[in-house]
Amino acid sequence: EGVARAKQELLDGAQPGDVVCLNLDDPRVAAMAVPDDVRVITYGTHPSATIRLTDVAVDGSRLATRLRVDTPDGPVRAVLAVPGAHLAINAAAAVAVAFALRVPLGGLGAALSAFVPEGMRNRVERIGSAAVLDDAYNANPLSMDAALRALRALDGVHYAVLGDMLELGAEEASGHAATLALALELGLENTWVTGPRMVEAARAFPRVRCFDDADAVATALLSAGVGEPGTEVATALLVKGSRGMKMERVVERLRAARRG
Repeated sequence: EGVARAKQELLDGAQPGDVVCLNLDDPRVAAMAVPDDVRVITYGTHPSATIRLTDVAVDGSRLATRLRVDTPDGPVRAVLAVPGAHLAINAAAAVAVAFALRVPLGGLGAALSAFVPEGMRNRVERIGSAAVLDDAYNANPLSMDAALRALRALDGVHYAVLGDMLELGAEEASGHAATLALALELGLENTWVTGPRMVEAARAFPRVRCFDDADAVATALLSAGVGEPGTEVATALLVKGSRGMKMERVVERLRAARRG
């Protein structure tokens, strides 16, 4: 709600003739007041959205996401080179901005298909026999939810390696518990955690394995044969946590061991 109030300030400063792109799937955004004489372009899956996301499918073997976005000028089709249905709404936002700027639709599908994630944000790589979702840049309950669902869509034995989510305030305990509950609800075979908050939440979930730090998790993954070249058992690994948890150490260790 605090973030929504801050975003409202952007709209409050809009001048006549400006364009604002609003996500109709977010009720807080949809309810925002827009000044007079400001052009509004809406996007999302909502039936009344100007730019409407109408089809999303994750290809678990190709590690890709196919999508279709309908616009007043025709459809835009693309295949994102990263798995995750949640990323399709970002693509719809990009199409909305392009539409606002009158960018020809003809090249948008190819441009979206050329998208490459930055740094440790939804980055996908194959390390040996493992498909790795490196999302170690940051974490909150909503992004954890999306990442876990993206992991579940991938082929192979699933490993969710999760670190603490920081700065949740009063929602700290419930947020960590909800994340672990979802991991088990999705049927992920292995949910491994590190950090005092995750470990505390894991007390209610006996199937969750707890570790002292990211290096300890990496050692256990290597011992379990995750990513070992030549193995016939494919694995899908998600690594995610708040920046302070330095969860990238898991990916670095795995990469060094399997490619060295």
